[in-house]
Amino acid sequence: MKDSNETLNKFKHFFEIDMALKQKLVNLAPAVDLSGDVAFKYADKLYNSLSSIERQLIDIANTFDFGNDVKKAIQDSVEEYRNRIIKTDYSSADLKRIYNECFAMMSEKNLDLIRKNVFPYSMIYNDYDATIQELIDTGAEQWIIDEEILAKKEAITLDKIINQCGSVNEILHTFHDYITYDVDLLRTIQTRKQKSNDEGYMISLRGTENAMAEQLFQKYDISMSSGDVEVISFDDNNTLLMCRDRGHALTIEIQKKKDNEVGIYYFVPKMGAGDSVIDYSNTSLKGISSKPESTFIIGSFVSNKDLAVTEIMNIIKQIPNDKEMLPYLATQNVSPETKALLEAGQAILNQSEISPDYSVDENLEDYPKLEQSRTR
Repeated sequence: MKDSNETLNKFKHFFEIDMALKQKLVNLAPAVDLSGDVAFKYADKLYNSLSSIERQLIDIANTFDFGNDVKKAIQDSVEEYRNRIIKTDYSSADLKRIYNECFAMMSEKNLDLIRKNVFPYSMIYNDYDATIQELIDTGAEQWIIDEEILAKKEAITLDKIINQCGSVNEILHTFHDYITYDVDLLRTIQTRKQKSNDEGYMISLRGTENAMAEQLFQKYDISMSSGDVEVISFDDNNTLLMCRDRGHALTIEIQKKKDNEVGIYYFVPKMGAGDSVIDYSNTSLKGISSKPESTFIIGSFVSNKDLAVTEIMNIIKQIPNDKEMLPYLATQNVSPETKALLEAGQAILNQSEISPDYSVDENLEDYPKLEQSRTR
């Protein structure tokens, strides 16, 4: 139980920082008019915000013991953002471009990098530093040690992915996926209940006893198309719902407030594609606060505790699922190989008898584990 409580506290701390940073990115979005003195003040605002952003990202790295390589990657990225702001020509177009590219962007290229190297079915766990040290301590031949050092250099590790990220939002999303896909970490949180949706993906209730979390689990519509769903209760007042494959990785944080009020905060890292793009004129998406310049969606609102679960389910239903994007992406200017893969993926998804070949449950000995780059 000690490990479970420790993990819950880490998750809780991460999502507090995560949600605060996402709100900060929204607050930093540029005004329509950035002419004259407004442009200089906005550039200063962007530049000054990077100090606290850097501290918060480093805090996440320290909380999960990601090591010095990851912290250096964060520092190098933030320094690059600072230099780009310094070199701006203070035009409205340039400042808006800097905001998008350094703060808000979620590019398809880097999302693919994250998907390919952070998603558990392709990222193989190997603690290279520990292995190398063990080889040295046991007197292994030098050529064996050299091979392990070379393997570390060639491996796709967390710090290398962060170095490829173009924005604060992409770094944050990398952390989100790296942490929430860390099956070893999830396994330390007590699993209370599980069920599967109609497509065979698991819906898991984890953490402490919590009435809101229990309602979310019981009333979660198993007919809704999605990947794995995690309902994690940190304590009596804080619950997290993570829904994979809707808006790429929909996250909803639920906080119990005074009396009968419940605060609901949601984040969608991708707005969709083609006909599935979320339209800001769609006022039925309650509490949306993102701006048109954003490439992601963030929203929040206060609900009555008796209505909260229904309103949360309504939000989930309005977020496009990832497989809806495949037909659109296959029509875009991509290589024949990529187009063939997209079309093949859509064909597989259209076969109702096909179910995922993994799930998050209590027997995960064969479940691939995340590769982690950590110092000892």
